[in-house]
Amino acid sequence: MRFKWITATVMCLSLMTPAMSWADEIDDLMSEIEGSEEETSTDLGDASLEILPEIGDSDQLAVFVLDRGFYFSSDVGVLINLGGVNNHSNVQPFISTTVGYDINEYFSGQAYLSQGYVSQNPLAEEDRYGTADYSLTNMGAEVVGAWRPTPRFAMEGSFGAGLTRLNPLVANYGAWAPHVVGGVDFKYLTLLTDFTAGIALNGYMVLNPQILAISTAAVVRYTF
Repeated sequence: MRFKWITATVMCLSLMTPAMSWADEIDDLMSEIEGSEEETSTDLGDASLEILPEIGDSDQLAVFVLDRGFYFSSDVGVLINLGGVNNHSNVQPFISTTVGYDINEYFSGQAYLSQGYVSQNPLAEEDRYGTADYSLTNMGAEVVGAWRPTPRFAMEGSFGAGLTRLNPLVANYGAWAPHVVGGVDFKYLTLLTDFTAGIALNGYMVLNPQILAISTAAVVRYTF
């Protein structure tokens, strides 16, 4: 009986020893796996921080650079004139081209050539039945001042003077008449390099004969 108890004890110890050894090996293996996962996670985290850096306000505004210098702009819109025989004209096409230079961030100088068409409002009574349509061709120079509430948006006021050619000619007046012009532009710096888009509202006052014309147009500007 005593022999059987000794034999059973030896067999149990022989079975438990490898089991405990295997358990220790498994624990060591799991520890190594967990350690490698933590290292991998840390490496990936560091890599993600390098790939996706934190973006601040200065980085966001870096892509919106205000280009200043020589520029060319084109306006396409409509024109209406006040006064004349019928007090006001129909809405007619208006086109304009401008070349200019930015003196600094806030002031610019520019020269313009524009043409607006006027319908059903003769300037002289004798032209009431003979002429239905005529045009105003304007050329001159302006000073422009800009106010920028945001880096990408500007409100520009302009004032200038020049000459207007009336077609057809108005009786008792010359072919060219002096005019003054003033207006306001709302412009937006687009994501396209060097391009600015906006809307312009201008008023032309021809002095002799007295003609008031108002134009509104879409503006596209390119800065060289």
